[in-house]
Amino acid sequence: MEKLKKEANAYLSKMKIIPENRELIFTLEARYPGQVWQLTLPLKFHRFRNKQELAQIVKGFHNLHEQVYSVKNPKEYVEFVEWDVEVIGKLSEFAFEEQLGKVDSKDLCGGPTNMPEVPAEK
Repeated sequence: MEKLKKEANAYLSKMKIIPENRELIFTLEARYPGQVWQLTLPLKFHRFRNKQELAQIVKGFHNLHEQVYSVKNPKEYVEFVEWDVEVIGKLSEFAFEEQLGKVDSKDLCGGPTNMPEVPAEK
């Protein structure tokens, strides 16, 4: 998760979002072995400091599984399938040119486009 945190902050730095205006929300996709569906667990921390924190996540999965599917199996181990981070950059006002510099339409669409240019408005 430390790598995810570094990548998220590097992205926000590239977008010129100052550290005070950043929010990172970490989640974990988990399931019981052999299941095809996964549940998304919010994480309150981005690094496990001890076994108790890991046990807390596993317990949280069992409880969430019971909430969603009305059944849980605390004796079964839990597979952690995917670690994610949602990256939020807060702006004081919506103004691309002031916060990010001149934005080209190809930057917004991932490449050249034949779409007409639309100026950003405040």
